[in-house]
Amino acid sequence: MKIQTKTIVLTLLCAGAAVLLLASSKTPSLLNVLNPNREIASQIVNPAADHCTDHDHHDHQEKATTTQLNGQAHDHQEGRETAHQDEDGHGHEYAEGAILLSASQQHAGGLQIAAAQTGELSETLEMIGEIRLDPVLIAQVVPQVAGFVRSLAVQAGDTVRTGQELLTLFSPELAELKCDFREKQRAAVLAGQIFARKDRLRQENIGLEADWQEAKFNLDNALAAQDFAAQRLLSLGLPQSVLTELGTQSPDRYGLYTVTAPMDGVVLEQHTALGSRTENENIMTIADLRMVRADFQVPTRHLRNLRTGQKVQVSALDGTTAQGEIALLSQQVNAANQTVRVSVTITNQEGGWRPGLFVRGETALPGLRTALLVPTDAILELDTRQVVFVHLGGEAFAARDIQRGRQSNGMVEILSGLAPGEKI
Repeated sequence: MKIQTKTIVLTLLCAGAAVLLLASSKTPSLLNVLNPNREIASQIVNPAADHCTDHDHHDHQEKATTTQLNGQAHDHQEGRETAHQDEDGHGHEYAEGAILLSASQQHAGGLQIAAAQTGELSETLEMIGEIRLDPVLIAQVVPQVAGFVRSLAVQAGDTVRTGQELLTLFSPELAELKCDFREKQRAAVLAGQIFARKDRLRQENIGLEADWQEAKFNLDNALAAQDFAAQRLLSLGLPQSVLTELGTQSPDRYGLYTVTAPMDGVVLEQHTALGSRTENENIMTIADLRMVRADFQVPTRHLRNLRTGQKVQVSALDGTTAQGEIALLSQQVNAANQTVRVSVTITNQEGGWRPGLFVRGETALPGLRTALLVPTDAILELDTRQVVFVHLGGEAFAARDIQRGRQSNGMVEILSGLAPGEKI
């Protein structure tokens, strides 16, 4: 005699608990349908455990089964062995592990059923990489004079603009150079006055020619010395206005040297403190983070399909995505693993792409191929398993393990576990 198995909701995973409770919340999946029904959801556990912990209920099931074998219909308050019938009263027999959902439950959960179909899938190249600073947008701040840090105007993490004050040094070397310039400047003025007097006497035929030539020689030397002293100051990055202001500046300020930002950006590192001495060393690192790079190591066999300017979809572990383009295909091959560095530029106006962040890149390759495709949301991850729920007909569904392949434009390739035309 054939036993007609009725509403069996429990045996989806005999050894695992709450299969559907791990389903993706984005998917209008069976979880969304079953959650409101506490009686059904409570059954998606280990039915064997119920058998071991509830002997009376087991006896009740045995009686129900015996009654069914005798062809007698009984309604059970628990709803675990009631007959499943269509509207026309005909019963159906389903494989063990089937989940039954009424039309109202499917509608309430927003469940959509469609057949798996073959389609064209674009080939993609997936890459693993890291966010790094763009070398063109990095500045090392190295003061051009040695000195002691008198004050700090910014610190690591601050945003700065070109020409903004970063810190002030007191430099004995600078003070000496300014004093030297002032001395050469006064000597040039004096030599100019002497020459003017000798030149006037020469024009009046009173002075000696030798005296005039000596005065001219001294003036030329004084002016050359002044120019040399001025160039030494200007070579330190000081503006031309500093030379004219020295005459009105107090000598005790001659040694002060202001270090300014060479570019717009963020102070990433600060390597100095108040009172410390610096000489020909990097005291700050500034970077413009509005544009960063994602560096990927790509096997050489894929280089023929890549070119500068090619679009790349970059994604972080938290799901953040950005569109970038290839800016550099390195000409140097990593001898250890035969890969080439591929640099992708990414706009980073909001600063979310931080240097050191691990990212994944995906870019389309030329050509299409035919594959069995299902929507991404149709696949549920249960621990280490990936499953889809196959529609068995009527109100019945069953979990099916699948092996997924590539993903593109919201569709996933199914390598095994599902056949074309099967409804999920």
